[in-house]
Amino acid sequence: MKKTRQIRTVEESKEEPKATPAPVEMSKNDFFAAVHEVSAPKTTNSKNDKIPTLIPPDEIRAKVDEVVKWKAEEKKAKAEKETREFAIIEWAKDYQDNEAFRNNYQKSYRISGVNDMVTFVTSDKFSAIRPEDVKLLQDILGPKFNEYITQKMTVALKEEVLSNPDLQAELMSLIPRDKFSKFFVAETTFVTVDGFDRKRYSLGKKLFEKVMEFVKQTKPSIK
Repeated sequence: MKKTRQIRTVEESKEEPKATPAPVEMSKNDFFAAVHEVSAPKTTNSKNDKIPTLIPPDEIRAKVDEVVKWKAEEKKAKAEKETREFAIIEWAKDYQDNEAFRNNYQKSYRISGVNDMVTFVTSDKFSAIRPEDVKLLQDILGPKFNEYITQKMTVALKEEVLSNPDLQAELMSLIPRDKFSKFFVAETTFVTVDGFDRKRYSLGKKLFEKVMEFVKQTKPSIK
């Protein structure tokens, strides 16, 4: 005869399960259908949700205690790992910079330990330049400014279009150039050019240090 496992709960939920609303039918020419195709839905959990607590068999309860223990160990190990990674990154970054100024730039390095090996990795990703710093960089770089810095334009839909069916219908048709500003707002920012991670070293140490005060590179990683 099979034994049936019973799972008890500390508190049974008194709320009726909420029905999931049926998806809204959208035609090919519907404005929100077009928006839906390029955006992922966001789901959030209500703070008022009641989560029942299960009392499983002793075997599973022991596993729960082990998981909590190992999660604490994992957190401690992560802190220890990050401390050591920081030292490796600082050393490797100095080496990378010195070699790059000698025209020997490498994006990544393998770094040998006594018994094992890790990989030091950098990327060609830098922060956007603050508008108030653009003029300072233009003064620093002079005629070389456009070699290292470029403009990036971001276009966004005006909020009123989302609540106005007439504007939505008009948007889904061909938009004449003189009406473009009726739907969109644009923002222009200055960013580093592709390959800036290598190219910046050609400025020489003095200009390099001045420019890097205004541009932050994505933190290197150890893999």
